[in-house]
Amino acid sequence: MARGVLVALAMMGLLGSSTLAGGQAPVRDRDIVAEDYFDIAVVTGSAVSPDGAYVAYTEMRWQPPDKRRNLDLWVVDTGSGQATRLTFDKAADSNPQWSPDNRWIYFTSSRRQGDGEDPPYNGKTQVWRIRPDGGPVFPVTRATKSIQHYELSHDGRTLYYAIPEEQVDDEWKDLHAKYKDLELGQGVVEFSQVWTLDLESWRTEKLIDDKRVIRDLAVAPAGGRIAMITTPTDELISHEGRSRVDIHDVATGEIITLPDRQWREDAPSPYGWLESPAWSPDGKALAFSVDFDGYPAEIFVAHLGGGEPRIQKLVRPGEVSVSSGGGLHWRSGQDLCFVAEDHARARVYCITGIRDGRQGKLEVLTPGDVAVDRFSLSRSGDRLAAVLSTTTHPPDVFLLPGRSRAADNPYTRLTKVNPQVDTWRIPQIKLVTWKGWNGDDVEGILELPPDYREGDDPCL
Repeated sequence: MARGVLVALAMMGLLGSSTLAGGQAPVRDRDIVAEDYFDIAVVTGSAVSPDGAYVAYTEMRWQPPDKRRNLDLWVVDTGSGQATRLTFDKAADSNPQWSPDNRWIYFTSSRRQGDGEDPPYNGKTQVWRIRPDGGPVFPVTRATKSIQHYELSHDGRTLYYAIPEEQVDDEWKDLHAKYKDLELGQGVVEFSQVWTLDLESWRTEKLIDDKRVIRDLAVAPAGGRIAMITTPTDELISHEGRSRVDIHDVATGEIITLPDRQWREDAPSPYGWLESPAWSPDGKALAFSVDFDGYPAEIFVAHLGGGEPRIQKLVRPGEVSVSSGGGLHWRSGQDLCFVAEDHARARVYCITGIRDGRQGKLEVLTPGDVAVDRFSLSRSGDRLAAVLSTTTHPPDVFLLPGRSRAADNPYTRLTKVNPQVDTWRIPQIKLVTWKGWNGDDVEGILELPPDYREGDDPCL
């Protein structure tokens, strides 16, 4: 099933399961009206703490009297289920990450105070942090440009971040100089610079400035290498077919580009775009996904134990189609987890035993009729926090084991951000199949009225 359909159904409250919520099924006696959709809150991101004790998440909600939605940071205790709102500003708080010692939640935010023009309160995106028990937010970065990406080092002592740096092409310099008050549509490329911030001395250092546009980055656990998904220009179309994996060696400053034959010349389409770089815990393997228009996404693992990189394409089992959302997460040095779609469900799967040229079995970590949007794992891999929905509620945060276990219902629901949906008369959702024009099996989702019974005319 297309990811867009899953997301649309989730936003409408049509993907979820009453069995996951626990307790008695609610009485659904309210007809949905257009205004109801303005009250829906959306969980847009989450991160489980390394020790599994908390889950930080961001919630987007329309808050009158402003005619806009805002993102706020929340945290929920996985033991008690107590959720606490941590931020209240109009600042688009997002991208939560935990410090390795569980003491801080880092996040990006575009905060402003008055008419200030100096960072960090000038509306530019910076990295901030707050303690999970609340308190004041603390600005971590004070960059002159908005932060594009950031990541904490494995030991929590260094923050890596990327910022844009404009460069005008030579042939356009005269025009840009002459018409300074105009925003010209050509001639300027926002290349990316990577900086480091020492969180003890608070000193910054520019690490990479090599005329690359960085779409994503990942720092190896030991900090010696940085993987980057890069494109030659900042035009979005350049991501399709021209993105690549560059690996920067911090000690030498050398950058190598992974050979791309398997997802370019040898692929059904050479126009895939690269996503979600993720280092294995030992730093010897780098996983990433390649998404295609019209073809299922694939996962590749680059083994970097010495010599030339060895690229392994993981076997996509059965009809499972890897999703471009949710990211890739290593559960151990040989187990890689991801979101994939299978017959209108989006679940977290894990391929075990990944070695150079080999892979083990496939595990399903979120069983049942669920649609997972994103997930994260605790440091030990024993706890998994997932933002998911089913046929009765929009996305919420759930906790479940990070390893396959025999259980009738392994889900613990941690949030209920849209309790009003419990009373809505929602459609009945069915998965239907039929034969296509040339005899192929075709599959789709059928929406029926809430009170439909077999034999009724659904059009009446």
